[in-house]
Amino acid sequence: MSGSDALVILQASVDECAEVLALAEALFAEVEHRSEGDPPATTRHLLSDAPDFVALLAWRQSQAVGLLTLSPAVAIYVGGAFGLIHEFYVRPEVRSSGIGRMLLHEAERIGKRRGWLRLEVTAAPRAVDFYLNNGFEGTGPHLKRLLGPVEPDHLTSTRPV
Repeated sequence: MSGSDALVILQASVDECAEVLALAEALFAEVEHRSEGDPPATTRHLLSDAPDFVALLAWRQSQAVGLLTLSPAVAIYVGGAFGLIHEFYVRPEVRSSGIGRMLLHEAERIGKRRGWLRLEVTAAPRAVDFYLNNGFEGTGPHLKRLLGPVEPDHLTSTRPV
């Protein structure tokens, strides 16, 4: 990245694996989330082998200062395809400078280009106002259920359900 003060948002490649991982781990530490699996291996896999996964990095002065990851989903209740925001983090020292809004704008641009009907996110309570102020609507909490170990062919299987 150049040394100017300008902010640049770029889609990360496997070459930026360390930056994506560092920002994701900073997010996990801040929200006291324990990562499942092997975050370094998962990050590398997603950036190199998962074409539908998008990691956006915000760069300022050759430093990655923001991250937003998203991927597609489909649902009847949405009427088709939409995007899920997974990790969204801006370094504390540059918050409230428009970086988060710019990352969301780029995610929206990608979603429109891919034909998604909307973006969804599960927000930490303290981030709800940020999302509401950026055009999101409340839809209720998301929950999870762990499924245990994955089958060895989980990444390449095309067998019927």
